[in-house]
Amino acid sequence: MFESLAPLDPFLDDLNDPSAELEREPDPEPLDDEAKRMVLEDLHDLDEFQSLLEPRGVRGICMECAGCEEMHYYEWEIMRSNLLNMLAHHQAHVHEPPFNPKPEEFVSWDYANGYADAVIELSSDE
Repeated sequence: MFESLAPLDPFLDDLNDPSAELEREPDPEPLDDEAKRMVLEDLHDLDEFQSLLEPRGVRGICMECAGCEEMHYYEWEIMRSNLLNMLAHHQAHVHEPPFNPKPEEFVSWDYANGYADAVIELSSDE
């Protein structure tokens, strides 16, 4: 599934592939049981966040990148794809960011989590 989402390799089956000379990074270590449990929990939370927030116009999750210190915006399906790829291949899937995202249409994971907790608490009070 994830291979179909990846960009095409322009040098696929090319004997003169210039990347053949590059030093390859080692494959990522498999996730341990605790890390797998956390990713599965995140997938469950993401489903809940989407069901609560998408009808209110929220398109996904935003988070600050530690590497470039810029905000990154992930639509629901891209975030889900990244989490599923973590389970299958032990690393996040490479993706294209949304073109010209509207920051007001995205919320942080912490905001989404707090929103879901509040909805659950309100519905349990009824």
